[in-house]
Amino acid sequence: TMAPRADFGAQDAQRNNLSPLRAPKLQTPSQFQKFVQESTGKLLPLFGASLFENPMAYAADAASPAPGEYVLGPGDEVRIQIWGVIDFAGNQTLDRNGQINLPKIGAINLGGVQVKDLEAVLKKQVATVYNNVSLNAALGKLRGITVYVVGQANQPGTYNLNSLSTLINAVFASGGPNVNGSMRQIELKRGGKTITTLDLYDFISKGDKSKDAALQPGDVIMIPPAGPRMALVGATDHGAIYELKAGAKVKDVLSLGGGISAMTSQLKALIERIDNQAQIGRSHV
Repeated sequence: TMAPRADFGAQDAQRNNLSPLRAPKLQTPSQFQKFVQESTGKLLPLFGASLFENPMAYAADAASPAPGEYVLGPGDEVRIQIWGVIDFAGNQTLDRNGQINLPKIGAINLGGVQVKDLEAVLKKQVATVYNNVSLNAALGKLRGITVYVVGQANQPGTYNLNSLSTLINAVFASGGPNVNGSMRQIELKRGGKTITTLDLYDFISKGDKSKDAALQPGDVIMIPPAGPRMALVGATDHGAIYELKAGAKVKDVLSLGGGISAMTSQLKALIERIDNQAQIGRSHV
């Protein structure tokens, strides 16, 4: 039995994602969950909500190598070794202007330089002062970045994440959408513009991260209210409440939960739907 019904339906937190996280906040069931429970006798979970029970499992690993496209910024540490006419070995942290200051060489601007170009940029700058110098350079400790999670998040607030973090990491750090929040229209805003819109169902059911994006300081993650929802109950192993997108069909929802089991009859399904006058209608398909 499938029962699609429309659902039109905080706590501040500031922490570093490398620190132990508090237990996820227990959420009161939404009005739609309560309505479905009254109709079916079952308190159905929100599809995908169980993933947010352990947000640290989805934190970016600051110890992992940064990708070659990683852009250096203030607070990043660079490990440098120079030998030849001059000798130097040490760590330098980019200042607020994105610069480091090497002894006997002076200030070098590394802000905006990609990791893959780090050695080449340093060699070019050092060569303007000294010839016949060899140099090695690598990225050291990563800077932290501050982002803001607002809207229908389980724990909205300000988050200090490491600079390898992405939109998905920030959503998990905030405990994900609350019972009234959307999993399908999460927006990353930067400078007043929407950079990307994330559908967590694609990540959950397909492992698709194509709409994920690297974070920058000051980014805002907006979790809007959930769109229409559908409750799936009956002879299925994937009974849950699913958020719908425009034009969604029953088969689309079934595929999110892994399809129909071999024990399920495909000959008949009962659909209950709330129309605009809040009347419940039933039909067999």
